[in-house]
Amino acid sequence: MTKEVQKERKPIKVIYVSSYIPRKCGIATYTKDLTNDINQLNPYALAEILAINRIEENLSYPWEVKFKINYDSLESYIQAANYVNQSEADFVLLEHEFGLYGGRGGDHILAFIQTLKKPLAVTFHTMIEDPSSDFGIAQKRLADTAKANIVMIEDSRQKLIEEYKIPEEKIAVIPHGTPDLPFGNNEKFKRKKRLSNKVVLGNINLLSENKGIEYSLEAIAKIAKEFPEIVYLVIGQTHPIVLQKEGEKYRNSLKKRIRKLGIESKVRFINEYLSLEDLLEWLQAIDIYITPYLNPIQASSGALA
Repeated sequence: MTKEVQKERKPIKVIYVSSYIPRKCGIATYTKDLTNDINQLNPYALAEILAINRIEENLSYPWEVKFKINYDSLESYIQAANYVNQSEADFVLLEHEFGLYGGRGGDHILAFIQTLKKPLAVTFHTMIEDPSSDFGIAQKRLADTAKANIVMIEDSRQKLIEEYKIPEEKIAVIPHGTPDLPFGNNEKFKRKKRLSNKVVLGNINLLSENKGIEYSLEAIAKIAKEFPEIVYLVIGQTHPIVLQKEGEKYRNSLKKRIRKLGIESKVRFINEYLSLEDLLEWLQAIDIYITPYLNPIQASSGALA
């Protein structure tokens, strides 16, 4: 019966504009998870991806990536829009994040939407505080053009209404998804990670200076004096763009600070890009999750969710 209903229901063909796996990027992983689940609901019109691509990364994408948009090339954004216009897509869903698109303030994506003839929806993962800044101007143009704007928390919705003057009826709040995990004792995961009898603090991120890990280290040095059983986990590789430009400068500065504070036995780096299975195991081993982010425009993320 379910299959019969699915066949009678008109498939909705959606093209997604985003970074995409195997790029080591939170938005890439988000889009893969999103389209996996939507494909289950919409199996007769599987998701297609227009991937924001940095040539120097030399990535090999899966079959669902139908077009690679050269991050730095304005012409590539226009070509991508023409590709969509000639497709059978019903609409386009664009994932927007600070720094994801090329140009001044990420404005190369505006050439895409100006050329696009299909209905557009935009998911804003970050809300720029100042609508008059370069990034804010690009964000407002996107929000004005879109038929629907998706945000993940109520605060972002209010900013779109009050700061960006976007009509309320064009905005939907859809919280960031999380894996469906049971609540329970985390000792099993602590034993697996060799953390038994520890109070585990931690965070899981692609490492960069705006994560504010140095402030956590200062706090750990003070907490450890009262609670010697604590351990702090800094989990995740350095962000690939940061790694390309600066190498491990930030991570090395954190290690230097750890030595200065004398907390070498209290801090562990897990310098890996985790699979979902590994990420969930580490997450369930953590007693207290720390988010010392320095940038207030980080409205939501997989870690914060």
